[in-house]
Amino acid sequence: VLESITWLPLVLYLLRRGIRPEPNGLPVERSPVPALLAAGAFLGISALAGHPQTFMHIAYLSAAYFFFLTWQARWRWPWIVGLGLMTGAVALGIAAAAFIPALRFVPLTVREGVSYEFVSKGFPLLDTVQVLLPGYHTLWLPLYSGLVTVALACVAWFGRRHWPQKGPRLETIFWLLIIGLAAWLALGDKGVLYELAYHVAPGLALFRQQERWLGLAALGMALLAAQGFVLWMGSRPEQRRRWLRRSWALLAVLLLVVGLVEFMSRSAVGQNDWFLIWLRQWLILGLVIVLLWPFGAGEKPRRDQWRSAALLLLLGLDLFFPVRRAMDLAPESPSAFWPEPDWLDQLRGPELARIDGQNLFPANLGELHGLEDVKGISPLKPQLTADLEQLPRPLRWQLLNVQYVLADRQLEE
Repeated sequence: VLESITWLPLVLYLLRRGIRPEPNGLPVERSPVPALLAAGAFLGISALAGHPQTFMHIAYLSAAYFFFLTWQARWRWPWIVGLGLMTGAVALGIAAAAFIPALRFVPLTVREGVSYEFVSKGFPLLDTVQVLLPGYHTLWLPLYSGLVTVALACVAWFGRRHWPQKGPRLETIFWLLIIGLAAWLALGDKGVLYELAYHVAPGLALFRQQERWLGLAALGMALLAAQGFVLWMGSRPEQRRRWLRRSWALLAVLLLVVGLVEFMSRSAVGQNDWFLIWLRQWLILGLVIVLLWPFGAGEKPRRDQWRSAALLLLLGLDLFFPVRRAMDLAPESPSAFWPEPDWLDQLRGPELARIDGQNLFPANLGELHGLEDVKGISPLKPQLTADLEQLPRPLRWQLLNVQYVLADRQLEE
């Protein structure tokens, strides 16, 4: 997932480089073709990382951004269609190195036909409070970008009308829509939007775990925060005060609502410290407002630089402490997570033996120890193997030439 989506900012940057607003609707200042060819090339490279679902997310966002930029630049439809098809053709041509083998392999697996129930699972609705209150319901925090980021995104929204150009104002609205749509789709069947997109948008019926849409929401939040920071750096003290008052009021109301929801739900598993986390978030919000607040009539540029450095440090701490609970920093041998029992040496004999690992290991034994295991953790299980699992164990082991079986109990026939 990460190796695929890491190419997305570069693709969006190249789209921006290639598409410039022109008064007559034509890209005449300089040719957009080189930048768009490069955007298509890197979009195709993102597919080679091997996660088609993330590539689909990247492709949808890139296409939306392409049409947004060309509409903003007032390109004519022949340019939009022609250059769009060119960019897409380059991306698909490079991605074919991954997709052609995949199209031949997937029909041989259990993923050839999956139901709506299988693919519609998504992010828990109650976990959306992680936008402001991290680390209470779960160790994993895909929605938490830090209160510094959220506050700057609010500044971008409240100050959007003060951009000297129309483009950044429209960018703010665009990325806010992307955040909303991605977060909504990430809910899966718990939101009406995914059920509609499932029947309309190509590709959505192929992949499970819809919470991965949150990668686009995280990028959108980061870009909105960047816009807010640029606005803050270039604004007058009275403008800063006005935007910060509105941002503080909005975030204070949302924190109060989140606190009320947590108090009434009492649904966290193994966590009783939500109130301390909630108070910590109030403290961070106060520090953000203090760092951004103009205390003098004229702010010196050097003072803004120190504030920026302090804001960056606060953001780092804000992001570190919530995820610290999920990190095991104790010095241990790798065997603490990847155990190597003595009997493994018996299976690594001169002749490679096929085994049935019963999924007792936390990973694929074939990858970890070079053993031929008929089990595995891949979701793309061959359909033939799945069919053989319906047979009685002795017959299945005979057909698969299994010589050793791992088990933590006596197996019944």
